[in-house]
Amino acid sequence: MAKLWRRSVTGTPRAAVAERPAGSEWLSTTQAASAVGFSDARGIRKAIAEGRLEATRVDGRWRISRESLAHFRARRRSG
Repeated sequence: MAKLWRRSVTGTPRAAVAERPAGSEWLSTTQAASAVGFSDARGIRKAIAEGRLEATRVDGRWRISRESLAHFRARRRSG
């Protein structure tokens, strides 16, 4: 019976490919802290509060773009 079902099923020959993997552009404060080398996310939240790191509030949580994090890391290294 299962073989009959498999032969009768049709589908798309190829699944659509996502433009970007989910979550690749934006990081949580925990992910950003890990990327920068902080032990926890408090340092990231403090940098956001002080205006040293640009972030966006989404549903009550901070989201940091990879670009903003790269700029933040570069400023930390140089100064």
